[in-house]
Amino acid sequence: MQLETFAFQLFEKGIIRFGKFTLKSGIESPFYIDMRTLCAYPSIMRDLSTIVSESIRNEDFQHICGVPYAALAMGTLVSQEMNLPQILMRKEQKKHGTKKNLEGVFKAQDKVVLIDDVITSGVSFLEAARKLEKENLIPHLLLCIIDREQGGEENLKKHGYKTISIFKISEIVEILYSNKKITAIEHQAVLNFVQGQKVALPTENKETTRPTYTELLEQSQHHFSKRLLEIVINKKSNLCFSADLNDKTELLKITREVAPHIALLKIHADIIVDFDTAFITDLKRLSEEHGFLILEDRKFADIGNTAWNQYYSGHHKIASWADAITVHVIAGSSSVQALAKNDHGHIPAMILISQMSTQGTLTDANYQKSAVAIAKEYPNLIVGIVSQSKQYLSGGQLHFTPGIKLQAGVDSMGQQYDPPAKAFSEKGTDMLIVGRGIYQSKNPKESAANYQKIAWDAYTELT
Repeated sequence: MQLETFAFQLFEKGIIRFGKFTLKSGIESPFYIDMRTLCAYPSIMRDLSTIVSESIRNEDFQHICGVPYAALAMGTLVSQEMNLPQILMRKEQKKHGTKKNLEGVFKAQDKVVLIDDVITSGVSFLEAARKLEKENLIPHLLLCIIDREQGGEENLKKHGYKTISIFKISEIVEILYSNKKITAIEHQAVLNFVQGQKVALPTENKETTRPTYTELLEQSQHHFSKRLLEIVINKKSNLCFSADLNDKTELLKITREVAPHIALLKIHADIIVDFDTAFITDLKRLSEEHGFLILEDRKFADIGNTAWNQYYSGHHKIASWADAITVHVIAGSSSVQALAKNDHGHIPAMILISQMSTQGTLTDANYQKSAVAIAKEYPNLIVGIVSQSKQYLSGGQLHFTPGIKLQAGVDSMGQQYDPPAKAFSEKGTDMLIVGRGIYQSKNPKESAANYQKIAWDAYTELT
C-alpha cells in the first residue's frame, strides 16, 4: 500500500475529516481521525496489517499486543500475518474469575510489540506499557499507525520507550493538498495546529514518571541510599563496579584505578583467597579517599539464624565493614527480619535479588512479585532490588541491573549481557553493575571512565 493510496482511502472513507473538532482534552482540532471505522473495510485492514508486519519483521520480540480497544483488530491481523502469539489486553481489570489484565500464554521477560491506531500525547501507550511491565513483560517497541505529531513519540522516548509510526499526519495532509482533496486553508490549519499544540503527558501520576536521582534522594528511607545517591549526583556516576576477583592485591590495584569513576564497589569476600583484615583496612581507606561505597554480594539465602551468623560473625565479619549486602528471599521475609536483629542498633542495608541475568534462571514471575512485595514492606531495611525489568518499589528504593557490557551477548556459562542504554530504557535501572567489561579490559581505568559517561548519558537522556 502506497502512502498516497492510504491517504486517499482515509479521506474517501471519512476516517480522516477536516473542520472543527473538540478532542477529549478539550482542545479544538482542525482534523479528526477515527481509525475504529477501518474495521468496516477488510481489504484496507489486510493491506495495512502487511505494512505493519513488514516494518517490525526484523525486530527481536515474542508477542503482539493491540492497545485496547481501537488496535485490538489490527493486533489480531498482525499476529496472524507474522504467525506470532497475541496478548489480549483488557482496558479494565476483571473483577471476577482470574481477575487478569492480560490474556495469553507468556513468560517473564518476553518482549512485546504494542500497536495502537493513533498517537497524540502517548498516554495510552504508556498505560499499556505499564500493564505489560507489571506482568514482568518487556514493551520492546511501541508502534502507531498514524502520528498526530503532537509530541507523543518524544514523550515516550523520555520514558525510555522505542516508538515508531507508519504514517505522519503532515505527510497525509501534504498528499491530500497536492491532489486537491483539501483546501490550502485546511492544509495550513493542520500544519499550524501540530506545530503549536504539543501535548505533554500527565504528571500527576508519579508512576508514569521516571524519578530523578534528586527525587529518589528526597524519598530515601535508609542512610545507605542517601549516601549512595549523594555520591551518584556529585560524581555523575551511576556505575557499580563488580570486582569479581580472588586476589586481594589485584582487586585493590584495579579498584584504585577505577575509583574516581564509580559510586559503588561490589565484591565477593568468600572468593578472595588471601582475605584478611589488612585487605579490608586498605579497601575502606580507598572508599573514603575516592568516595564510593562497598557492597558485599553474599546473597544471604539461608534460614534466619544461619544468615545472622554469616553476616555478624564468622571469618569475614561482614557487618563490620560492608556498607550494603545482597539477599535472596527464597526463605521469605524471615531472613530479612533476622539480619536486622541486633542489640547494638545496627541497621543493615539490604539489596534483594528479584531477578538474575543468567539463562534459565528460576527467579520466575511469582518469585519476582514476592521479592518486590517484601522490598516494599521493609523500605527502612531494603534499599533496592537486583532486577532485569522495571518494578514498582517504594519511594527511594533503587533498581540495580547486572550483566552490563557495551556489546550484548551470552558467555560460555550462560551469563547474558545487555548494553547500558537498554538497561535504562527497557529495564528501568538506576544503577548499572559492570564487571568483566572493566576488569578484563586492557585499560580498566579507561574502560570505567567510558562506562561512566555512557551510563550517565543514558540516564540523562531519559530524565
